[in-house]
Amino acid sequence: MPSRGCFLSSVSAATVLTTAVSFWAASASEAQSYRFGTAPPLFEDVILTPTLVSPDTTVRGLSGGPVESSELAGRPETNTGPCSGFMDTDPDHQITLTGFFDYLSLEIQSPEDTTLLVRGPGGSWCSDDVYGFNPAIAGQWFSGTYDVWVGSYRPGTYHPYVIRISEIPTEPINPSQPVVPPLDLAPVSPADPASDVRPAPVSPLPAVSPLDVAPVVPATPAADPFPDTPTN
Repeated sequence: MPSRGCFLSSVSAATVLTTAVSFWAASASEAQSYRFGTAPPLFEDVILTPTLVSPDTTVRGLSGGPVESSELAGRPETNTGPCSGFMDTDPDHQITLTGFFDYLSLEIQSPEDTTLLVRGPGGSWCSDDVYGFNPAIAGQWFSGTYDVWVGSYRPGTYHPYVIRISEIPTEPINPSQPVVPPLDLAPVSPADPASDVRPAPVSPLPAVSPLDVAPVVPATPAADPFPDTPTN
């Protein structure tokens, strides 16, 4: 994995590292280990095997870069979300899956607004604002190697993050941006019969009897008020 020092040299390293230490350190002893250079490495690659019982895997890094996510993904949006934010040219991590995962989730945890791009077997997937201002992608995954980028929503900003990789499903905090399975094409559920409302069949109109027309009775001739007078 290429070093990310090329972009760190263009920002305030002291500010970035101070924020990163306070975010990454879960305890005072861990914070002290960061100061003495014994902290866990950044931008690690991961190899995972489906087990269904393995604990969550975490990797760390700094988000951001000069390239728009949509440029790296080759499109402005995927079925898992918009391709937003700014990222480095090279991926931050590579995740190699040795087998098919029926479920796997990648969740970004960061104190700032971050975005996510994953590219691997089957295509590319983007995400933004699933867990608050942080992205996530989950679902079924084919075996193979996946490139992972973590971006910053705003250009020129760099934020510490942790990627939590888990085989245990979780619910998204933001219901408007659900975690969409990138590879799981679920069948369309049949309609609920109770909700299938159709209009009742229309009863046929009653038969109409032919008009009963009474026979016309010829009128009786009226009496002649001036009867003929006999002539002599």
